[in-house]
Amino acid sequence: MLLAACVLALAATTTGSLAASGSGFDLSSLPSVSAIQCMHNSGYNAMFMRAYQSLGRPDPNAYQAIQNAHSAGLPYIDVYMFPCPTCGTTPATQFNALITNLKPLIYGRVWLDVEEDSSGQYWSTSYGTNQNFYQGLINACISTGYKCGVYSNYNNWVRIFGSSTYQATNAAQYPVWYASWDGQNNYNNYAKFGGWTTPGLKQHTGDTSMCGLGVDLNWYSNNAALWDHKRAVNGGADVVLAVEEEEDHAGLKAGAILDN
Repeated sequence: MLLAACVLALAATTTGSLAASGSGFDLSSLPSVSAIQCMHNSGYNAMFMRAYQSLGRPDPNAYQAIQNAHSAGLPYIDVYMFPCPTCGTTPATQFNALITNLKPLIYGRVWLDVEEDSSGQYWSTSYGTNQNFYQGLINACISTGYKCGVYSNYNNWVRIFGSSTYQATNAAQYPVWYASWDGQNNYNNYAKFGGWTTPGLKQHTGDTSMCGLGVDLNWYSNNAALWDHKRAVNGGADVVLAVEEEEDHAGLKAGAILDN
C-alpha cells in the first residue's frame, strides 16, 4: 500500500522540457530532502544522481535519492551511469541492471559516464575494444527504447577512442554534454568532437561544496531540437553517454567529471 502511494505521488509530478537555460548539479552521495531543497532555492533546478558504479553494480543510494528529489519538489531529476568496461559483463547487462533497479521511479535522462583517468584503470588501451564497448551502450539504448546522448569533451574522446571524429553507428542523433571547468555559463570554449557542432549542456565547475553536498555544477541551454528533457512516465527515460578523462582540451581542467 505504501509503495502504491509512492508510485501515485511520483506519477502526479509535473513533466516538461527544460527552460531556455538553467542550472543543475550532479553528485554521487545520497542527498537529503532538505539539501536538495537548498540547492533548488539556490537556483539549481536539475539533479544528476549516480545510479551505477564503476565496480559494476547499481548505486544503492540512487533509488532513495530520486525519491528525495521528488519530495523536495525538484523539477528535473536525472541519473548517470559509470559503467565497467573491464568487469566482464556486457554493456547491455549493465545498462539493464541500472534501469531495472530504478523501476518504477520517474526520472529523465540516464547519463552513462564512460570515463578514463591518467592511470588508465577503467578502459582498455585498445581503441577498437573501447569503440566496441561504446557501440554496445548505444545498442542497449536503442534496443530498450531509451533515448541516448553523449557526455564527453575533446580530450576524453581522443584518449578513449583515438580520434576526435569517431562516432558510433546511430549515435549522431543524440545530444552532447561537455565538461570544461571554466566557471562560465556559456559554450564559448566548446571544442568540436564526435560530429557534434553544438552542445546542450556544460559542466563548468567541479568538486565544489554547496548545501552540505559535494557537487559539480552545470549549465544547460535548450538551443537545439535534440535537447528534450521530458520526464519518463511509462518506464522510459532519456539516456546520455558520458565519456571523460582527467585532462581537458586547451588546458581547461575537466577533472574526474562524474564520480565513479
